[in-house]
Parts: sequence; C-alpha cells; structure tokens
Amino acid sequence: MAKVYQLFSGEYVQHLAVAEESREFYTSQSRRRSNGIWDFGSGGSKKDCWQPISLYIREPLEEPADIYKFSSSVLILEQRARDALAPVIESCGEVYEQPVEGRKCYVLNVMRFCEEPVGKDDFPEDGLYYPLEGVDSSIVRRPGGRVIAVSGVTPPELDFKLLVEKHNLKGLWFREVWDSENYIPPPSQEDE
Repeated sequence: MAKVYQLFSGEYVQHLAVAEESREFYTSQSRRRSNGIWDFGSGGSKKDCWQPISLYIREPLEEPADIYKFSSSVLILEQRARDALAPVIESCGEVYEQPVEGRKCYVLNVMRFCEEPVGKDDFPEDGLYYPLEGVDSSIVRRPGGRVIAVSGVTPPELDFKLLVEKHNLKGLWFREVWDSENYIPPPSQEDE
C-alpha cells in the first residue's frame, strides 16, 4: 500500500529567513525559472553552480529543528538529519552545504519526480489521485516543484517518513493526502 504525504513545518516551527546581505542575490536567483541557483522547482543539478546564502532562524526555540522547510520545494537539513537520511538522499538527489547561523547545514535538492496528481484539490476526500507508477523514491517533486513524501514504494530503510520518525527528527509534520488502499476512483464516462 502506498501513501502520499504533504510536508509542513512541524511542532518545532522555526522559519529560516534570508539575511539582509544575501537578500538581493537570493531574490535574483530564485525568480529565474530553471536557471537560478535557488530555483529548485526544475529538479536539475546545481552542484556546478551552487552558492550558499546567509540564513538565520527568525524566531529560534530552545530546541532547534533538524529539518527546515524553507519553501514548498526546499528542505534544509542539520547535520544530524543529513546523516540519518543519507540512504534516501543518495537515491533522490543531491545536497549542498548551506550554513545556518554558522552551523554546517545542507540544502536537499530532490531530483526525482512523480506525475501531476489528478483531481480538484490536495485532500483525498476531493478525489485526488497520485499516479505512482515508476516512482522509486520516497521523496519526490510534483511538477511545479512541491516536495512530497511517498511511503510504500521503497524498502523501509529507504523510506523518508519512516527514517524521520525512527531518528526522531524534528521540524516536519506529515499530512496524509492519499493512500492507494482507500482511494476510490471516480466513475469513468463509460459507466455513466
């Protein structure tokens, strides 16, 4: 049985912000579709052109997060998360060094895609269907860039959500948006 999860900032919500000295560069590089260093929606490699920017935690908590959801298409990992998720990272994309307040962190560039879900909205009761044929990674991008987690398509040791839970990594909340067992396809036009 396969399940699809949308990723949200979890109970340890700590939003990262671009420091003033990097804001102009970040803005110019995040808006250049398919070419910008900080445009991760395309899923292309950035290893030959990567340039980190200055990031800080906007409202720090006593206990730091392990994973930061910088945007719908960018996850930033503390060293602990990078180590725990290494098998998944190797199968789904690349990581680039990205310091956060002087600590060594990493941007995860997910380079595996799934097809666009079919339906009206991101809620299973609205009839969204995720075509997962050919998906062989537990973290993928939807067309347009949003990163989602998929359970049940890889062995457990390569399951992103299971590894986050096993290692008690903080910073993400998983909302189930689809499962293959309870999905009822809409009637085809031939049935009507």
